[in-house]
Amino acid sequence: MKVYSGSRGDSLEYNGATVYQGAGVPFLVGERDILIVGEYLNRAEFDVIHSSMDSFNVTTVGLPVGWLRQVNPHWQTAACIMPLAHFSSLDNGELNWQFMGGVFGWYVQNERL
Repeated sequence: MKVYSGSRGDSLEYNGATVYQGAGVPFLVGERDILIVGEYLNRAEFDVIHSSMDSFNVTTVGLPVGWLRQVNPHWQTAACIMPLAHFSSLDNGELNWQFMGGVFGWYVQNERL
């Protein structure tokens, strides 16, 4: 795989390997509400080929939280957020944060759909 960086046009060739896992635990907090708390872990290794740059890895940790509500027999709503922290093994690598989230709703007209 090749990646071109910056305005210099330098090419970087590397092999990559990734392993990840995630899990969530639901908690019933009322007759119509569920809170889901989870975790996400990811490790990506980049083996740089034919370059003065050293091989490196990136580790990501995420803590997702979601909420699901049965509004009535036809409507459901959900909201979620997951902050992610990215750590790099590069000498100039620094902690980077990313936040993902969303709000969803769905309607079921009848039980046969």
